Amino acid sequence: MSISYPASSILMLRPKRFGFNELTACSNVFQQNLVLNHIEIDREFNQLVANIELAGIEVLILEDTNEPPKPDAVFLNNWISTHEDGSVFIYPMESINRRIERRAELIERIYNDFIFGSFNDISRTEKEGKFLEGTGSLVIDHLNRTVYASISSRTNEDLVKSWASPMQYASTCFHAFDQSGKAIYHTNVLMSIGEEIAIICLEAIPNPLEKKQILTNLKTGGKKLINITYKQMNAFAGNCIQLRNKDGKKFIAISSTAYSSLSSEQIGLLTSNSDLIIGTIPTIEKIGGGSVRCMIAENFLEKR
Repeated sequence: MSISYPASSILMLRPKRFGFNELTACSNVFQQNLVLNHIEIDREFNQLVANIELAGIEVLILEDTNEPPKPDAVFLNNWISTHEDGSVFIYPMESINRRIERRAELIERIYNDFIFGSFNDISRTEKEGKFLEGTGSLVIDHLNRTVYASISSRTNEDLVKSWASPMQYASTCFHAFDQSGKAIYHTNVLMSIGEEIAIICLEAIPNPLEKKQILTNLKTGGKKLINITYKQMNAFAGNCIQLRNKDGKKFIAISSTAYSSLSSEQIGLLTSNSDLIIGTIPTIEKIGGGSVRCMIAENFLEKR
């Protein structure tokens, strides 16, 4: 069976001990240490899943465990990714308390239902202080076989290149910073690429040569550009993902916070080839510092 892009099947993880993670807050300035309402977390997660499933997209829900606490477990795209050739990657993560999210029983759960073409555990580079946090670090243009990566403490340039080369992807690395001059922790906060559209916060990329290379790549790849502002990036407008259902209809999954930040012109571009799936997840966004895209791992694997 041929697996095509965008993904029509995704992996999500229902959190049990979601909360503010002190160990990641130093690099993720989007996190806010607020009072936590677990009922609200459950409601936000379930509502997003329901909206995605209503669009006809398959969701395999993995389950968290109460112990040990894993405050960021809902963002499983940082430790696992699957690809059209059947390859599965397990990634090195910077925070010690995030590494325990990589549970063998979750990998086995996926393996029981789907065919692995290859299994690639590159998490050993944590011992060298080198990290690459999945499709948080890697924003992939599947059609043009190019991967984009904003270099930060969580995204090592050498690892980007060593991932891209055997996968036969070109790699474009660059440096992006927030308004205070701090490196943006994950590429998928400021950038999202679909079949027709590329969303990017250009003002976060100060190097004119890096910016020119990105724009050249996107133009050559036939992407219509949606340039978002810092304010829109901070509202997670870059943290969305294109999916499709089994009938081939395309959707953009995006949060209500992000959607509300966009102009009518930007929404027009976003919906020119895709319908919207809107998730209302403000608590997850504020406390976890990630949005809809961070909660979704694309599943390109063929069913057994």
